[in-house]
Amino acid sequence: MNCPKCGREIEIKKNKLYNCQCGAKLLAVEINKKLIIEDLSKN
Repeated sequence: MNCPKCGREIEIKKNKLYNCQCGAKLLAVEINKKLIIEDLSKN
């Protein structure tokens, strides 16, 4: 998977929080058998 903010390749599993080097806080969730990365630092 890639970070939606900087495009860096990241390894993340479902239901895990990941702090990217660019400052983005990412949360991986699985919806309908598809892994989606949400950026929590937008708020």
